[in-house]
Amino acid sequence: FSGAGAAELAMLIRRVLVAFSINSADDIRFATSSATIGNATSVSQKNAAIVRFIHDITGSNKVIPIDGKRVYKQDPSDSAELTRCRELLNIADYIRLDELFPNQGETIEEKLAQLDSLCSLPNPLKAKLHMFYRVPSNGLRVRLTDLVGQTWKVYSHAPLQSTGAPYLELMRCEHCGEFFAMGETVSGEPGKYKATSSSDSDLFDFESSGDKGAKLIFAYTDKQITPQDKDGNASISVTDDSISIDTSNKVGGWHIIQNVQKSCPCCGERIIGRAKDDDADEATDSDETLQNARAYRVSGNYISRILAPSILPNLMPSCDPDVPHKGQQYISFVDSRQGAAKATMQQNLDEERWWIYSRIYHELSDRVRGVDPAV
Repeated sequence: FSGAGAAELAMLIRRVLVAFSINSADDIRFATSSATIGNATSVSQKNAAIVRFIHDITGSNKVIPIDGKRVYKQDPSDSAELTRCRELLNIADYIRLDELFPNQGETIEEKLAQLDSLCSLPNPLKAKLHMFYRVPSNGLRVRLTDLVGQTWKVYSHAPLQSTGAPYLELMRCEHCGEFFAMGETVSGEPGKYKATSSSDSDLFDFESSGDKGAKLIFAYTDKQITPQDKDGNASISVTDDSISIDTSNKVGGWHIIQNVQKSCPCCGERIIGRAKDDDADEATDSDETLQNARAYRVSGNYISRILAPSILPNLMPSCDPDVPHKGQQYISFVDSRQGAAKATMQQNLDEERWWIYSRIYHELSDRVRGVDPAV
């Protein structure tokens, strides 16, 4: 626990003590456990961190750290490879797959196959496998200066630190299907532009997530643009993080444009601000309202819901075969507690729905083929 989660837990504990008229937390015996706090370089540092952490959470001054050690007994029937892997896993808190199987000529799939074979033996290797995947949760990105032929170069993620042109989010107009890039102005610096500000600030943040500028819409086109373009398109010159309007007529060739009316550069449909048929008195609308635009963002929860149906049927059974997925569990983690609750509920509903669909399908198939379902 850290931050708001730790503070909430500590206050809940103190509220319980007050409710039961307990004057000191030392009058209560707390049993706590942690799998992540013991990463200090020495035992004394680790114990000091544990004592301080548990005191801050519970308020108790009587904290006694209790550590554990792995016990490893070699089985005479183990092969040399199985013994080697057991010893590596026994002495390490965690180990990378390429450290467990250091052969440089093998692919990840081949190394996973080796691990799978060792875990399928009569006296199996017992290991917990953690797999990580990256999803474009922040959308696809482009830089106005990175042009490849008739389009921009597309990036799956923006680096944490970069120089030159900013990485703008690639968007798609829901009305005509054309692509455009979205950025925003830099406050107090005319002619400067940047990537759009993040909108993932916490509810309990005391400070705003940063100065948000006015939205900007860019496109890459080979159409002729005049200074009096009826759709609001204007040719621009770009130098890294600076832009300027180019008043000369663009007769031919591909060039970058900005839509000063904040509409789609292709069809003219409103992207930012009120649409033509919006109620002008609607208090919830603002000049920076985004509409008719779709970002290329994929959440980790969505990918997890796709992976689960592929992983669960391939797990080894552990209990009654009539329960969904033979009693095996698929666990995914997200940083947000609220996000985890929503994702877990939806994932459970999806898995139960598909399991029921499968049972109905096989039941009907057996009846059509004249097979007794009980056999």
